[in-house]
Amino acid sequence: MKYIILINLIVINMFGFTLSVNSGKDMGNDYYIAHLEDISDIVCLKNTNQKGTTYICKVNAKMSGDIEDQDLPFMKVSFEPSKDGFIVTIVPKLNSKLIDSSRALFDYEDVISKPATSSRHFTLIMDNRINEYSNLDSDGINFPIKYPNVLRPSIGALDLNKEPLTYEENGDVGVYLSIKKSYEQGGYSDALRDATKALSLHPNSIFKSEFWLYYIRSLDKLSKRVNDYKSAEKFSNQIIDAAKKWMKSYGSDRNYPEVLYMLMNAYLTSDMASDANYSLDILMTEHPDSHFTKMAILSYADDLFTKGKTEDAIRLYEDVLYSSNDINIASRAAFKLAKVSLSALKFDEAKDYMQKVINANKNFILEDRDAAMQIAGEFRDKEMYDIASEIYKIIFEGSNRTDNFYEPSLRNLAITLTKTDHPKEAYEYLKRYQKEFSTSEYMPEISAGIDRLFFEFNDKTSEEKHEYYQSLMDKYKGLDIGKRALKEEVKLNFDEKKYQKVLNYTTKIRDLNDTATLDILNKSAVVLANSSNQSGDCRTVVKLVSNYSIQNDIKDKFKLFNCYDRTGKFEDAFNLSVSHIKDPDLNNRVQWFANLSKVLYRLGRYEEVIRASDEALSLAASVPYSDPTESIFYRFYSLLKLNRFEEAISSINALESLRGNDLKLVEVYDAAAKYAYEKGFDSAAFNYSKKTIDMQTKLNINTFSPDIDFIYISALVKISKFEDALMSARKLLDIRLKPDTRLRALYQVAEIYINLNDFDSAKPYISECLNSNFDSPWKSLCEQQKKLIGL
Repeated sequence: MKYIILINLIVINMFGFTLSVNSGKDMGNDYYIAHLEDISDIVCLKNTNQKGTTYICKVNAKMSGDIEDQDLPFMKVSFEPSKDGFIVTIVPKLNSKLIDSSRALFDYEDVISKPATSSRHFTLIMDNRINEYSNLDSDGINFPIKYPNVLRPSIGALDLNKEPLTYEENGDVGVYLSIKKSYEQGGYSDALRDATKALSLHPNSIFKSEFWLYYIRSLDKLSKRVNDYKSAEKFSNQIIDAAKKWMKSYGSDRNYPEVLYMLMNAYLTSDMASDANYSLDILMTEHPDSHFTKMAILSYADDLFTKGKTEDAIRLYEDVLYSSNDINIASRAAFKLAKVSLSALKFDEAKDYMQKVINANKNFILEDRDAAMQIAGEFRDKEMYDIASEIYKIIFEGSNRTDNFYEPSLRNLAITLTKTDHPKEAYEYLKRYQKEFSTSEYMPEISAGIDRLFFEFNDKTSEEKHEYYQSLMDKYKGLDIGKRALKEEVKLNFDEKKYQKVLNYTTKIRDLNDTATLDILNKSAVVLANSSNQSGDCRTVVKLVSNYSIQNDIKDKFKLFNCYDRTGKFEDAFNLSVSHIKDPDLNNRVQWFANLSKVLYRLGRYEEVIRASDEALSLAASVPYSDPTESIFYRFYSLLKLNRFEEAISSINALESLRGNDLKLVEVYDAAAKYAYEKGFDSAAFNYSKKTIDMQTKLNINTFSPDIDFIYISALVKISKFEDALMSARKLLDIRLKPDTRLRALYQVAEIYINLNDFDSAKPYISECLNSNFDSPWKSLCEQQKKLIGL
């Protein structure tokens, strides 16, 4: 029995040049094969002398700096750079022969009659059994048969085993055709059984190789139907045994790549990675253009992918995709790349690969509809509805009512189309499903799809839309359709300028958390807030600004500040003022400092009021037509709070020069008079109470009376101006007063008369006071006056 063992020893790569060496053992004899390959021609010369044989080869490529010479047991290899490339020198330690392997053997009758010196692929065979020198033929009857130029002899017709054709059996033709038919119809178990039987009954049949082939093919197909590892491994072991026997007997058969491909798959199933790798290497090296080599690469890539070596798998898939001339193999590679890209979350790439299959070879999808349904589902789950619907459509159109793919492909196609830009097509398929599968458990989903399409048709009135949107929101609470109905209802109300209705959905819109719908909500709030701000509806505008955080969108910020102030939102007013004290418009900046003074006063931050007022005054001095008086007012009040009365008086003087006759100035006089009265500053109390009364007279108002009148009267009494005090007090009695205030006025007049020792004049006022039905502390004081004058 003859054994041949091949082992790969070294591989050296430099740019396009490759030097690889394999070793083998044939009948106990070691031999070695070296391959020199380059993308351009290599020039090799043989030099033989007493020391042995040397091969000197010139390579036209740049030499890599890190390559080292090799001294192996069977040869020495050295590298030497030259002007336009480098020299490879090989000194075999065994008998050798150099062959030009770039020539196809079948193209030449005379294989090695004239050794080539230039080739892109040289093969150096090193084997001591090689005779390097020509010997003279021996005379005599026992002469050897020689073919010095390796000519192909012709000995007539041969069978599949390359033996002279003889045929004595019969009946095996029918068996062969039966096996072939069973296999082609998918009856793999029958084909396996019949092939096993044929091998037993017809051991010498010319179809023996075919019997074995269908035996292996059937095992391969059956192995792919099982799901458990033990069964798959059992089939794989059978394939491995049978394939080895077949390859040993039929090494030159045209089906050799197919058997090697099936053997490699069996190795992969059995986790025999090195054997699988070796099988693939043979296919790629010896059968690079075979259909089954590409298939083997894809299978090997599948195995790499399942083991987590995704990048390596992708490289192999892409190599097949872009190198194969077989559209089905290229389609399979693209399909695999689509799945890998989906798993790697590279969705656009996955779509591009799948689109290649659909555009170039959509029938490929029907070859494995289970896998196609699965990847369509993955695209759908990733919301890539266009590509998913295309796949479902191909499956549906390639199915009929009797198979298992018709209903799910129609259902998924219809539902997926509702999420694309093809509403009419979606509606047609939904209605078709509704008609053909009216009792299906999926009818609620189909009905939902039909409801979803309502949004895509614009043939309804506004009233109908509002009604339908509301029904969908009630029917599909918390579901996508209900959410979509809410979006459309909000948008429709906004387009119709029904802003308050938009705001009625505030809670639902916020729960929806949709950017576009939230934008509509905020825009509606802005419109209503600006309208309320302009109309002075402060409660509404402050509420809207607070609820929707739209302060920056309010057009009139000064009115917004006033609303904050009026509704007691002093912190908001403060923040608004601070954010605008650097307004580019200097007049506005003065006003914002005034507003800041005001709100700081409201917050009780009196020292800061003074600083803000100083800023306003300083800025106003250089800005024509600016008015800082409001900041001066609050400066004045803050100074009073800080008991800095003299500085407060200076603020009054500034206001008098700026405002003249002004209600706000009357308010300041009144505040100054009351402060002076409380602190016992009689002169100041008299002065500012009189200014208050005089200014009220000019403006024809009595806003601060009668309190300011009592302060004025008291001040007159303290400076002994009784007549003026009496006149002012009696004037009070001429106007309508509250009961308590009138009792005070009566007491005041009587008190002045008593101070003038005019008791008789005091008596009527005291009597009126005591006769009042209104209880008051002033009535008690009148009782004391009565006792004093002996009334």
